[in-house]
Amino acid sequence: MDLVKIATRSSKLAMAQSKKVAERLKLQYPQIEFKLVELVTRGDKDQITPISQFSGSGVFVKELERAILDGHAHMAVHSLKDVPAEETDGLSLVSFPQREDARDVLVSRNGISWRDLPKGAIVGTSSPGRLAQLKRLRPDLQFKEIRGNVDTRIKKVKEGRYDATILAAAGLNRLGIPFSEASVFQLREMVPSPGQGALALQCRSDDETMAQMLRKINHIPTEIAVWQERQFMKRMDGGCRHPLAANIAIWGNDVAYRFMIGDKTSYEFEEVYGNCLVNDLDALVEKQSEYFLERIKELNYMLK
Repeated sequence: MDLVKIATRSSKLAMAQSKKVAERLKLQYPQIEFKLVELVTRGDKDQITPISQFSGSGVFVKELERAILDGHAHMAVHSLKDVPAEETDGLSLVSFPQREDARDVLVSRNGISWRDLPKGAIVGTSSPGRLAQLKRLRPDLQFKEIRGNVDTRIKKVKEGRYDATILAAAGLNRLGIPFSEASVFQLREMVPSPGQGALALQCRSDDETMAQMLRKINHIPTEIAVWQERQFMKRMDGGCRHPLAANIAIWGNDVAYRFMIGDKTSYEFEEVYGNCLVNDLDALVEKQSEYFLERIKELNYMLK
């Protein structure tokens, strides 16, 4: 193989991520040319409709997956949090490069923290999980749907259409957009979406050659952490029907975890956190999922 075609969204962030992956693969395979195949997804075309109102799932990944299945690309680079819990038939997520900062950032015109937003400030977010958690921190704030890529959302804040929005620290870092530490939500303040900060490399399930190539840049602690976050999301019905968040961090054999589940009507939510060992992680995720499912029934949280 002397050419590998990489399917990617055409947004500035997606291109930056995919170029970085291509560079890392080139270091491993200098004899191979890695070419980006830019695609526009359904979620990119329609930047008005709220994500929750799209029919089906995978609005930012389906076109990339189709390119692999149709033979127009050998692999795809995804932001993992955009990938549905259920994998597409014929495709596999085979590699997870080392995760970036998983935390969220409040982006405002003056780089302030959520504590310093004026009373009644308008915060733009399309994430039920972010909304629920910030609403508990600041019940006086107003929330408004926001769509668009990173640059578009920042521009909307600078133009005064919103007082602030919430973006992933990983995306800002990858684009080289600076932010103050004061504007970062600590994990105890806001648990991020499952897979946030991580990339997922995908190829055909029967393409063992490509899978082995992509595994060369896999980061095992990231793989274990995000796999379990996605298992939690899967057990909780995919994460699209109610506010949901999960974050797992691994250092050697030690694990720190946080899980959140809520109600999309009242935005009440419950969070659990703690520490465990890597070998106990699978059982812990299953136990916490069962606990949350029972709590949803007890508290009459709606799943449909």
